[in-house]
Amino acid sequence: MLLRRLAIAALFIASLLASGCTSYLTETNPPKTWTPSRFREAREDDQQRRLGEDRSQSDAGDYLTYVPRKLWQGVEWTWNISTGNSPYKYAKQLFDHNPDTRREAIYIVSDQSWGRNEPYTKYYAHMATDDADPTVRAAAIRALNRSRAGQFTDAYVTALADSSEWVRLEAAKALANIPSDKAVAGLTKLLSDDQQQRDIRIAAADALREYRQSDVAQSLIRVLGERDFGVAWQARISLNLMTGKDYKYDAAAWLDYLTKTQQPFPG
Repeated sequence: MLLRRLAIAALFIASLLASGCTSYLTETNPPKTWTPSRFREAREDDQQRRLGEDRSQSDAGDYLTYVPRKLWQGVEWTWNISTGNSPYKYAKQLFDHNPDTRREAIYIVSDQSWGRNEPYTKYYAHMATDDADPTVRAAAIRALNRSRAGQFTDAYVTALADSSEWVRLEAAKALANIPSDKAVAGLTKLLSDDQQQRDIRIAAADALREYRQSDVAQSLIRVLGERDFGVAWQARISLNLMTGKDYKYDAAAWLDYLTKTQQPFPG
């Protein structure tokens, strides 16, 4: 009976090892150094993300889809004009007294390429800071983020301390694509506050990847042991992009790397 149980246990462990489910039994978690090419590709992908949808589409050079896309936009434009559902109609509604109407207008106008440029970005910036309705403020910051409006970073930084979690979330997401040195303190505070909504903390961890300095890296390291894995995972990814290294969730190894490496953040 004992031999039979031992045999079953051995088979069970062998099957787990074969499937990779018990890699922790054999893996010593050695630090994984990214190759220079892998790190370069990751940084290039990160830079591409910051371009936004307008520039990334124009830079893609996808001529096979360019013409059909433009033809479809023409058909869609004609249909909207003929049915009285023109985007210009919604542009006027940005100033409506009803917050639901203003919010919906922001989404519709910012979905147009011309709605992601001035003067509309100025309207969004005003609404992001001065509108009484938090859902409108959040929608305005999202529109600015889609526009990659770098001239309004002060509005994003201020919104990190907004009373609404929707606004704080959109502000952190915006700063992930449009960084500002003034945002470090606010983002670090959101990340370290375990009373914040999870998605806000994840967005803050994502945004902090842009600030390649020791105090920021340490704030990311401190949350690697979080019970909420989403926060820890994003902190690890940000550390990867900052350093080109991967010590996984080993806070001691990350701190050792920071203190013993002369230039922990390669160019």
